[in-house]
Amino acid sequence: FKLARSWKNLRKLLSTILLSVLDVTNAAILLVIIMFIFTLLGMQLFGGHWTAAYFCDDPVDYAACLAETPRANFDSFWWGFVTVFQVLTGENWNEVLYIGKRINGDISVVYFVSLNVVGNYMVLNLFLAILLARFGTDEEDDTDAPPEPAAVKTTAVAPMPLDGHAQESKDDKARLDNTDSLASLDPALIPVNPNKLIMHSEAKSFFLFGPDMPLRQAVFDLINNTRFDNFILLLIAISTVLLAIEEPYVDECKETTCVGFAQFLQSADLILTVLFLGEMLCKMFALGVILHPHSFLRGGWNILDFIIVCISLVSLGLAGSSAIKALKSLRSLRALRPLRVISRSPGMRLVVNAIIAAIPAIANVTVVVVLFMLIFAIIGVQNFKGGLNSCNDVNIPLSASKEECVGTWFPSGDDCGVLPTDVLIDICLRNGTGGCQTCLNGGGFPRVWGPNGGQFHTFNFDNVGQALLVVFEVVTGEMWPDIMYATMDVTGPGQPMLSWPHRENTSVAWWFILVTLVCSFLMINVFVGVII
Repeated sequence: FKLARSWKNLRKLLSTILLSVLDVTNAAILLVIIMFIFTLLGMQLFGGHWTAAYFCDDPVDYAACLAETPRANFDSFWWGFVTVFQVLTGENWNEVLYIGKRINGDISVVYFVSLNVVGNYMVLNLFLAILLARFGTDEEDDTDAPPEPAAVKTTAVAPMPLDGHAQESKDDKARLDNTDSLASLDPALIPVNPNKLIMHSEAKSFFLFGPDMPLRQAVFDLINNTRFDNFILLLIAISTVLLAIEEPYVDECKETTCVGFAQFLQSADLILTVLFLGEMLCKMFALGVILHPHSFLRGGWNILDFIIVCISLVSLGLAGSSAIKALKSLRSLRALRPLRVISRSPGMRLVVNAIIAAIPAIANVTVVVVLFMLIFAIIGVQNFKGGLNSCNDVNIPLSASKEECVGTWFPSGDDCGVLPTDVLIDICLRNGTGGCQTCLNGGGFPRVWGPNGGQFHTFNFDNVGQALLVVFEVVTGEMWPDIMYATMDVTGPGQPMLSWPHRENTSVAWWFILVTLVCSFLMINVFVGVII
């Protein structure tokens, strides 16, 4: 945060965030009171009910009953409070609802629906409205500031023509520059056809064809015709559909069962590429290439078209080469062509210009969000590093430590997935219970200690990068309760994880709640504030 001393915009943003937090104090207290009431009510309705005795279908297999016991519960005030918080975040709340309905009946439906309506839809949205109001107030303060003697550029978002298109008249431009808000933009002030292409009055195209040449004039009239644009958009739609149906199986069957279909796609691709090439050459011929104003490659959308056509030509010219197959996926960039409709729609151009104008503020918010996420990631590494690891050998009990995960073993059945290659996995599966005793030359597969039994395909806090990924996953709200309950089982680096049920670690819950409040609920919503 020392950056804020020299970064004026960042310092201003942090100040606004702090003031916003102070503004929502009353709403936050109201939210805590509502959570307190629903926690007490939940303890009365569900406390002591969500136990193994209620989930035990087989009284003999008590371990299986424990596995079915939900981690979310109302057996104490703290864990009832955490469960209420989980419901308010909206993640897996329906799972908690149906657990309550299974044990306590329809009263749980009334409870959890009321909690969502009151706590989530009403109070949390009020909280958000107060939070974002501060950004609107600061924007008005900046607008009301006295102008400097020098010419002041307006911050109003108004449609701007793209390069290579006709400019508005001076009167129209002056009136648009004086626009104070989006609401005050009068459609009558917008040019009738802001997308009309113009030809340089003196420059020659390709150094040969002057502006008075009849053929060039005819081509210019063609590309300025609305029907021409509609025809190109139709070609774009057809090209997009063909790209969508050109699935990987076509390459596999193009010489056997789908020869005709593959040839049709290839011919259609060739025809469309020629038509797009013709469109590009016509515009280059009529407008010029790049050297003079209003020429073809002076426009951003035209540059995009040029790149797409070049990629299509390269992919067609080198068809069949394995080194160039990756370029075929870039042909999907043709789907971006309909974005040119933005230049013909003032309303859509207002939206695009608003997003572009907000990019500097979004960059500042991004820096702050990443800093907070990094802080929580470092805390996670310091507390949970190496704690979410286990042995890849399922025959070793979960209570084993890292020191016991040594030597080799022979995977079989569902455990064949730990093998490094598809060939070994296939041999292991075909051998059934014999597993991979022969495919590894009798040497066995090494035992590995790591996340997800050494397969490293799951969340962990073993380094800052992995921890930052976990924090981002929690911020998005996806399955964060499962990550929290798994982290509660951590005992220490290289030590076995606890088996549920056990005494829960309340500090872990605090970490996840703070990540959700600070990074997800507060900081992510700041993005909305700076954009509006």
